[in-house]
Amino acid sequence: MVKQIDNTDSRLIYSGLWESLNGQQGAYNGTLSLSTHAGDTTSVNFDGISITVTGNVIPPDDRQPTPKSSYAIDGAPSFFTFAPSSPLKSEFRKTFFTSKGLQRGTHKLLITNLVDNAPFLIDYITVTEGKGWWPWWGKGDPSKKMFGELELRCTKDSILFPNTAVLNNNVTRPSICILLSTYRTGYGG
Repeated sequence: MVKQIDNTDSRLIYSGLWESLNGQQGAYNGTLSLSTHAGDTTSVNFDGISITVTGNVIPPDDRQPTPKSSYAIDGAPSFFTFAPSSPLKSEFRKTFFTSKGLQRGTHKLLITNLVDNAPFLIDYITVTEGKGWWPWWGKGDPSKKMFGELELRCTKDSILFPNTAVLNNNVTRPSICILLSTYRTGYGG
């Protein structure tokens, strides 16, 4: 399921000197949030596997620099910056940032304006909810997982010696517990 979060939604937390602009032609719900101060931030908590930030870009005049913004998820250092090319005309609903392939669950996106006196305009955020690869991981008994009607038991020994993994009381392929252990912990153990 895909959800749009307008810039005026209370889930977006603004810090700094943001302005709310109403009656904006070409903007989702006719609203935009404007920052012209480096260091202004917006954050949003979301539950999903992908998030996209959409905004508007206006042509700078001779005195304005090009806006530049950074994006960080879950407290990690900023890993993406966006600086649009200088358009000759306004661009509406332009994608500033997209993060895909997040692990299913709750995340926090932090958006930071990096340039003074440049119009940084946020329109809306789109969150893609989803089940991800293993939506049940981390629930219940960590040694037993259900795949529909199939039960997989991975013990510490089966992760160290994968030939002892049991799927519905049958010995299974050696790689399945290693695969699940790798997904759960980020490495093979």
